[in-house]
Formats: sequence, C-alpha cells, structure tokens
Amino acid sequence: MYKGDYEAGIRELETAVALNPSSATSLALLGRPLPFVGRPVQALAAIQKAMRLNPFPPDWYLGSLGRAHLGLGQYEEAVAAYREYARWLPDLIFCRLGLRLRVDGAH
Repeated sequence: MYKGDYEAGIRELETAVALNPSSATSLALLGRPLPFVGRPVQALAAIQKAMRLNPFPPDWYLGSLGRAHLGLGQYEEAVAAYREYARWLPDLIFCRLGLRLRVDGAH
C-alpha cells in the first residue's frame, strides 16, 4: 500500500484472508487500501468484521474505519471514528486530518 501498488497489495491481503478468514489483523489490513481504489463498501465490511473478531482492536483499526466511512460519504460516522482514534492518539496526524472533516463532507 505504501509503495503505491494498491492492487498487488490487495491481492496479497485477499490471499491472506482466504487462508485464514478469522484473522482480524488480515481483515483489518485488507480494509486499509480498499477505499483508495474505490472499494469503500468492501473496506467497511472487512474492518467491521475485524472489529467483531477482535473486540479490543488496536487503535489503527479506527483510522481504517474512518477512511471507509469517508469513502462512502458517511461523514458523521467517519468523524466519530476519527474522534475515537484521536482519543487514543491525540497527536497523530491522521487523527487530526480526519477530524478536519466537516460533517457536510467538505474537506
């Protein structure tokens, strides 16, 4: 994802999920790049399933959840996820950027 080859990364993550569908980490990692390739519905499903499998998720799940909601135009839900993320990591730039969203969707 960080090298910009989202499709290759997504294929690898989809393989990981297929091999172990109950891996919360694999599902959450799969949800991270999907909004960037126009697949926010799948991203939200992956993150939500990961959060059901791991009811005490690491903080970065919330950033991925916010990004998925943002991709779906669900701005109130995105802001809520970023607020929770910022509660855990108030100085993290991604939290601050997420919270700069206005509920009406303007960025």
